[in-house]
Amino acid sequence: MEESHIAVQKTIKVDILFKKMTLFFSIAREYGVKVQSLIDVNHHIPDFDNLRPGDVLCVPDDKVEGRVPEQCPEGFEGRYTVQPGDTMFNIAKMFRVDLNDLIDANLHIEDPNVIFPGDVLCVPKEPPEVATKVIISLKIGKNEFGFTDQWEASLYEGAVPGEETAARFTEWKQAVDNVVTFELPEEVRENFEAPFGVEDETYVRIRTLDNNIYPIFDIVTKPFTLGKNVKIIVPVSFISKSIKLPRK
Repeated sequence: MEESHIAVQKTIKVDILFKKMTLFFSIAREYGVKVQSLIDVNHHIPDFDNLRPGDVLCVPDDKVEGRVPEQCPEGFEGRYTVQPGDTMFNIAKMFRVDLNDLIDANLHIEDPNVIFPGDVLCVPKEPPEVATKVIISLKIGKNEFGFTDQWEASLYEGAVPGEETAARFTEWKQAVDNVVTFELPEEVRENFEAPFGVEDETYVRIRTLDNNIYPIFDIVTKPFTLGKNVKIIVPVSFISKSIKLPRK
């Protein structure tokens, strides 16, 4: 076999059994090199279809020049430079855009299954804001006073049962079908901030709507971390008591 004159930038060792094209496309994408060049510099491998653990492969030093779009379509004014290991799928997920829309916005990439570090893609200028949902459900053990679904909830940055504090960052919201759902940051009170990302700093406080309902309760859940762009389910379950708590 004719020896290649392509310079080699490094060598890597195969650690698991691979089929040729699966491995070579993966290496080419990671290092931004041409698949054919990768094959050409590894003439010491007699059978590329049967690579074995322990085989050492040379990685050529002929990186593919990044492909850059001449112009991005409306709504895709932002640009992203492909990093090692990126795929169209994970880039679409990163920017929360439909995969087909991302592909259609980047027609300078002939094969969307093969992108290289240094390629420049058209992406949405800013990722769309996705609301955090906090879903609170309540189950009360029945006693001689029966059961009520007439309750409301609010979110606090720190809370104490029976006490109104300045740390309440949502309005009170009445349960519907025994569930309260908050969408944040849309439902954060004016001039307040939600403690996004602050560990174990968010509490749910729930209480009955008035003191004429039995059982009467005013309780606070254990703290949790309020993440962004996530759904948080807070199930609350307790045995009710007929004790009246201060209402403020």
